[in-house]
Amino acid sequence: MYRGCRRVYGNLEITWIEANEIQKWRNSTNQTVDADVDYLKTVNFFDHLEEIRGSLIIYRANIQKISFPKLRVIYGDEVFHDNSLYIHQNEKVNELVMKELRVIRNGSVTIQNNPRMCFLATKVDWNEILYDSSRQKVETTNSHKACWKNGELIASCHESCKDKCWGKGDNDCQKIYRSVCPKPCSQCFYSNNTQSYECCDSSCLGGCTNHGPDSCIACSKYEMDEMCIDTCPARKIFNHKTGRLVPNPDGRYQNGNHCVKECPPELLIENDVCVRHCSEGHHYDATKDARECEKCPSSGCPKICTVDGPLNNKTLITLKGCEQIDGHLMIENKFEYEELKVLETVKIVSEYITIVKQDFFDLKFLKNLQIIEGRKLQNMKWALAIYLCDNLAELNLNSLKLIRTGSVLIKDNHRLCYVGTVDWESIIQSKGDQGKLNLKADGNRDHKLCIQEEEICDPNCNSRGCWGRQPEDCLECRTWNNMGTCVSKCDAIGYLRNQTSMKCQKCSPECETCNGLGEFDCLSCRHYTLYNPDFGNRMECVSDCPINTHFPTTKNVCEKCHPTCYENGCTGSDSNLGLGGCNKCKYAVKYLNGTVQCLKATGTNSVCTENHLEHFHIHPMDIDGVTDSHCEECHPFCTTCSTYGRNKNGNGCVCKQFEYHPNDAEEICVDKCPINTFLIPDGNESGYGICKKCHEECDQNLPCVNELATGCKKCKSYNVFNNDVVECVSECPKNLPFTNEANGECLSYDIAGRRKKTRMIIIGTVLIGFAVMFLFIMLIYWRCQKIGKKLKIAEMVDMPELTPIDASVRPNMSRICLIPSSELQIKLDKKLGSGAFGTVFAGIYYPKRAKNVKIPVAIKIFQTDQSQTDEMIEEATNMFRLKHENLLKIIGFCMHDDGLKIVTIYRPLGNLQSFLKLHKENLGAREQMLYCYQIASGMRYLYHQRVVHRDLATRNVLVKKFNHVEITDFGLSKILKHDADSITIKSGKVAIKWLAIEIFSKHCYTHASDVWAFGVTCWEIITFGQSPYQGMSTDSIHNFLKDGNRLAQPPNSTPDLYQELLRCWMADPKSRPDFDTLYQRFKEFCKVPQLFLENSNNISETDLTAEEKFQTEQLREIFDGNIDPQTYFDQASMPSSPTSMATFTMPNGDLISRMQSVNSSRYKTEPFDYGSTPEDNSYLIPKTKEVQQSSVLYTAVTMEDGQTELSPSNGDYYNQPNDSNSPSTSNAYYNQPNIDNNKNEATEKNEDTVEYQNETIAQKETCL
Repeated sequence: MYRGCRRVYGNLEITWIEANEIQKWRNSTNQTVDADVDYLKTVNFFDHLEEIRGSLIIYRANIQKISFPKLRVIYGDEVFHDNSLYIHQNEKVNELVMKELRVIRNGSVTIQNNPRMCFLATKVDWNEILYDSSRQKVETTNSHKACWKNGELIASCHESCKDKCWGKGDNDCQKIYRSVCPKPCSQCFYSNNTQSYECCDSSCLGGCTNHGPDSCIACSKYEMDEMCIDTCPARKIFNHKTGRLVPNPDGRYQNGNHCVKECPPELLIENDVCVRHCSEGHHYDATKDARECEKCPSSGCPKICTVDGPLNNKTLITLKGCEQIDGHLMIENKFEYEELKVLETVKIVSEYITIVKQDFFDLKFLKNLQIIEGRKLQNMKWALAIYLCDNLAELNLNSLKLIRTGSVLIKDNHRLCYVGTVDWESIIQSKGDQGKLNLKADGNRDHKLCIQEEEICDPNCNSRGCWGRQPEDCLECRTWNNMGTCVSKCDAIGYLRNQTSMKCQKCSPECETCNGLGEFDCLSCRHYTLYNPDFGNRMECVSDCPINTHFPTTKNVCEKCHPTCYENGCTGSDSNLGLGGCNKCKYAVKYLNGTVQCLKATGTNSVCTENHLEHFHIHPMDIDGVTDSHCEECHPFCTTCSTYGRNKNGNGCVCKQFEYHPNDAEEICVDKCPINTFLIPDGNESGYGICKKCHEECDQNLPCVNELATGCKKCKSYNVFNNDVVECVSECPKNLPFTNEANGECLSYDIAGRRKKTRMIIIGTVLIGFAVMFLFIMLIYWRCQKIGKKLKIAEMVDMPELTPIDASVRPNMSRICLIPSSELQIKLDKKLGSGAFGTVFAGIYYPKRAKNVKIPVAIKIFQTDQSQTDEMIEEATNMFRLKHENLLKIIGFCMHDDGLKIVTIYRPLGNLQSFLKLHKENLGAREQMLYCYQIASGMRYLYHQRVVHRDLATRNVLVKKFNHVEITDFGLSKILKHDADSITIKSGKVAIKWLAIEIFSKHCYTHASDVWAFGVTCWEIITFGQSPYQGMSTDSIHNFLKDGNRLAQPPNSTPDLYQELLRCWMADPKSRPDFDTLYQRFKEFCKVPQLFLENSNNISETDLTAEEKFQTEQLREIFDGNIDPQTYFDQASMPSSPTSMATFTMPNGDLISRMQSVNSSRYKTEPFDYGSTPEDNSYLIPKTKEVQQSSVLYTAVTMEDGQTELSPSNGDYYNQPNDSNSPSTSNAYYNQPNIDNNKNEATEKNEDTVEYQNETIAQKETCL
């Protein structure tokens, strides 16, 4: 590549030279090598190289000897990491010979990891080579480790080299020209004449061979014809004789530091300097032969984009709108065809184009490419190279006219046709050896196949070929060329056939047909026809009529506007302003009807007179559409005027009819005399007169007969009768001081005073009468108000002030059952439990009105002070209204001196916590889910009744039987009042492990805190009664929860069920579900419990029988055998109310029969159906001996009249009398049960008589 080169502009890089590449090069140059000589021994690519403008880089060359026999200077204009000589990792290079190298002008020297370069590292004096050793450095690292043997350096110079050499040959000696110089010299030569060293010329660089600038090794500034000079001679010099610049025959171009007669063909010329790129504001016109950089026109330079290297997506974006590419287009990366459309504007490429391995069908993105200059070629040869594009079928380089330098390579494009048809000789300017065409086209689609597949030129193309199959792809047309498309004939409309150039030339844009290309050569027009009088009425085609002087007709002919339009344009030939006339007027006349007519005049003030408008005047105000001035008619009362108005003096008005003198100075024209005047006719003119104003004391709204005070028809102020003559005066005379207001007559007596006195008497009388009547009415009103207040006070005696409440709230009509202490037997030795407020004992209830009836009960005795007792009574009273199948019922309470006692039903199976632990092996997943569901149902009921439980846990849930649990222990419960949103609890004992997280810090309870406790309760049920937070103290539980921890997922629980528990334990109370949501969720869980709990236990009939036996044994144990359980179960009725004096009777036969014939539906509302499991397990439900197990079991309810009715134990009671249709007998009960065996959801509707306004309970806080 560098063979024969003397100079290298830029860097010379010798890298990765492999053995096979060297062998190929030698074979290609027909070089022979002796058999015993290694072919890697040396290379002589650079035998003629004398100077390098940039840097020399040798990296991993792996050649034993690299020689630059003529290299003299490395300028270092472009350095590599501050180095102009960089030699690195050349393990096989023994010698780098640059025996003629004299100077490195700029940049340092780095020689690293070249273990065999013995001479370069140890035998070269770099001070002789470095131009300025103070700033240029030399680094030789690990470049002579293989140069020592037995402690001696094996590299030795020839004896003639004086130990400074580049190699071991006698011709490899280093030239020494600095260190031997006399002191004044920086560089010198050895003179054979004087046998001494003498100084070189100051223009030399790198020493010299003799005196003078023509003996320099290299030049410090510029070189011209092998002589060093300071500047290149200008190409133009001043001729003093002619006084102008003339060409200098000795002028030279500056190319680097050389003065040359012609710049190299690859460079441009700007200001006598050979440049690669034009400077800013200049451009190069490649269509011209000269390579001069021209100044850009005022419209701006064509966009020139510099490209160096293969195209990528990033550089493609910068090429948008480029007309010239200063560099090359190397399309090697994969691109989408649409991305390359950015190159459609490119017309000139300064170097070369390479397209390799692309998938597009054509090269239409280069359709405007005109010239490839070839200032630099690919591989020093190709200006256009297209190869290995398997899908390329057409070139479509329709605008390509010239490839100035270089060859064309179109190869191995297996679908490409049309290449062989193109006239390449007219495009490729440079010729090859022996004048051959510089084109290599093979491996493309076979020409015969192209013909078979009709991939041929259009018939309208001539023999020069084409770039594709379309008529616009022809290089030259066979007949006519229509705007770049070859056609058989030209279009008759809009085109002219040029017989010389055979082109269909477009007529002037406005011509439809023409006989020339000019705008006056039209035969017919596309839009409008204008006959120009300035050119002999010659026809001219225009896109629009001249807007200022013409208007279009229906035949699309431009006609001239009326002369009065001047150059304001028009829409018709008339002179009026507006449609059909002028767009604007310079001068105009405006008539009283509003129409405006344009006028012509020589001046502004003479418009009216020049146009004979006598009854008109120049109006000073502007009007729309008139640019200068206009005439308007005089006032209708004037015959002539100078300005508009009717004043004779001010407006120059000459009156038509009457002249009116409102005062001495003013004269106005009128059509009739005003009402306050009299007419003086003018005898000279018919119908003309002067209107004189009446006397000032006359009434100005009436006429008069003359100008005297006695000629008035009516006086303005006062009048005096004098000898039957009325005279108007401004004030009455002293002898007539009074006036008659009716007619203004002056009188000698006061007629007004008389009338006023009479009027005042009448008014006073009327006012006194009204006053007396008003006082009488006010007295009556005051008396009524006083009596009314007394009556109201009497009615409201001792009535406190009422606080407004919601009118929709109904009273609590629940019945309270008071039990005397004589009817209770407390088993003090049978303690069932104790709490913060008292102790629970087993006991027996003996109703007085029911003989031989003993009922086992649980009695809770409260030991509190008076205030707490009142609170307990209030809470117990409220609890009587709570009726739900999953809440433990309160039988009644006893008020005794030793404390308040609350009596509830006794449940032998105990609390759910103990029950779960005891019967763990017998409980299945459906029972566990059922317990959670029933607790959710009971808490949902409390939620709707506005009750906050505060102590929900399995220990406070009693087991009625295997499939039925009841919530109990309302000792901590609080009911929200109907008029309150919160409650306050000042003290109390609570269970820490069931508390919601917010209670630790705020001490506040809400329904959301009950939801938290419900989640913990469900966790207990799932784990069969395990204690939560085992082994953790109170403080640690709080910290445990604050850190985001919660109870762990039980091993038998699924993630879906555990997720529901986690929702109950959300830190934000508002984020927790309410009991309505939980009720529905656990109802769904109960339908398929095995999907949410892993527990294979099932309750059998044996378990149910064992349950009944367990209850029997519990009753015997607690009550010491004093009560026979079987006797209790066989009780047929419940006692009457202990407070009623009525006799207890059995229900009537109809009711018994109904009871015996109806199956139990008590638990039909639950998700599980346990079939016809007998209700015997509920020991408080008495039954007759006749009642079968399949019948409904009833609980006795005491009525108000002392009678007892048996009703279903799960029935909801309505505290209201029967309807009017029921007979009034002893069997008409107030507590009528609501028996509905077909009800699907017993707990869906709250049938309690007390309702609250806010059905959705607000999550307000209750504070301790």
